[in-house]
Amino acid sequence: MKQSVKKIAVFSHRHLGDVIFVEPLVRLLEERGFETVLFVRSAPAAKMAKYFSLKPKKIVILKGKSYKEDCRIVRAEHCHVALLLNFSLWAALVAFFSGIPKRFGRNYEMRGIFLTKSYKTKKSMHALEYHEKTLELFNRYFQLTFSKLDEPKLLISNEKDEKKEGERRILFQLGTTRESKKIPISIYKSLLVGVKKIVSASGKKFSLVLCGDDEKASKELEAFVDENFVGKTDLEGYVHLIAESKAIFSPDTSAVHIGAGFGLKVFGFYGSTSEKDYGPLSKEALVFSTHFECQPCYKNDCLYVASDERHMQCFKKIEVKKYLEAFRLWVEEQKAH
Repeated sequence: MKQSVKKIAVFSHRHLGDVIFVEPLVRLLEERGFETVLFVRSAPAAKMAKYFSLKPKKIVILKGKSYKEDCRIVRAEHCHVALLLNFSLWAALVAFFSGIPKRFGRNYEMRGIFLTKSYKTKKSMHALEYHEKTLELFNRYFQLTFSKLDEPKLLISNEKDEKKEGERRILFQLGTTRESKKIPISIYKSLLVGVKKIVSASGKKFSLVLCGDDEKASKELEAFVDENFVGKTDLEGYVHLIAESKAIFSPDTSAVHIGAGFGLKVFGFYGSTSEKDYGPLSKEALVFSTHFECQPCYKNDCLYVASDERHMQCFKKIEVKKYLEAFRLWVEEQKAH
C-alpha cells in the first residue's frame, strides 16, 4: 500500500512554537521514506522549519488570502495525502479543492466533511497528541505501523564541534508585548538577583543574558545582567543565541520550545496557557504552574481589570524560590561534570 503514497502534504501552523511540535512527525515520515511537503502560514514559521533535525523535502508558505491562490500552490506539489495538523477550516478546504486524494485530521468546526477520515475529541490534549491522532488515521487507512512521536529535536546544520563562547550563557526571555506573556519586572528582578548569587557561590562562569522583544522591560533589567540582546536579533540570530546557550528562563513563548529542541535546561512559566497542552517535552524542561481557577484562559489580556487583586495573578504569584532551588540543583550537576 505504501507504494501508492509517495508525497505527503503536512499542513502546519503560523506560530513558531506550534511549528516546532510538527518536527517529530516530519522526521518520522522522512525516516520511513516518504517525501513530505510542509505547508505553513507565515514566513517565520517557514524559517523555523529549516532547523528541524530532519527537514521536509520542501517548505511552502500559504498566504491565506485567497482560496484560489492557495489551492493553486498546493495543487502544484501533486501530493497524494494531506495530514492536517492545524484545526483551521481553511486548510481543510484548500486540501479538498486542490485535489489531494486522501485527507486526515481532526473534525473541528464541521470541517470533517472535507476529510477522508477524521477524529473527534472533547478533552484537551497536548499538541503532540493531536498529531499522533492524525498519524493513527493515516496508519489505519494505509495499513501502516508507525511508532509514537517523540520530543522535537532541532539542529543547526553548520554547527561546529569546538566549544562556543555562548555555551556559558543563561538566557532570560522577557516574553512578548502581550500582557498574557509578560512576566512582571519584580519577578524577573528577584530571579536575576537569586541566579546571580547561586552562580557566584558555585564558582562557575555563567553570563546572564536578556533576550526577547520587550525593550521597555529590558531597560529596567539591564543593570542585573551581563548582556542585553532584546530587540537586537532577527529570527536566525535569535535561534542561534538560544542554541548556543546553556539554560533559559521563559514564559510560554517560542523560546521555551526552541530551547527544549536544542537540549537546553528550560525553566518555563505558564500563565494564560497550559503546560499540559503546550508544555516542552524535553527531560531538561521544568515548569511550575500557579494553577489558579482562571487558568488556562488563553487570552491575550487578563480577564481581570488592573485594579482587581486577581489581575495577572498567574504570573504575579510565581514562586521564585522553587525556580531558584531547581536552578541551584542544576548548577550543582554542572559542577559534577
